[in-house]
Amino acid sequence: MNNINSILETNQEYSFDLISDWFIHNNFYITLLFLIYMILTNYFFSRSIGKMLAGIKVMEIEETYKPSFINSFKRSLFGIIYLPFLYLFEDNFMVIIGVLVFYILNAFQISSNKKKLTFEDIIAKTVVIKSK
Repeated sequence: MNNINSILETNQEYSFDLISDWFIHNNFYITLLFLIYMILTNYFFSRSIGKMLAGIKVMEIEETYKPSFINSFKRSLFGIIYLPFLYLFEDNFMVIIGVLVFYILNAFQISSNKKKLTFEDIIAKTVVIKSK
């Protein structure tokens, strides 16, 4: 009976490691796909599906043309800058605190300027405006 319990405990630990490794490994690819989606939709359409539903779009800071590929890349990359916290900390509380701090700082940034620019807008020289 002791042998069966030790085998079950070993298998449970091993399968948890496999699940944990699979999740972390695939989380990277999911993040990468999300980044590619954001870059391409901002570049080609000036908006993601969510922005389309909200009736807004991303434009260069002058508000005359859609973002360049480089600015779409900068905006998208900086917009998910908090995601590495998901990989660095095993403690979910620290991840939540890091993400909340990012969003709170961004909220202060939005309220501090006339065009309501976020950090990613400042880095990429873009602005979000209502669609016509």
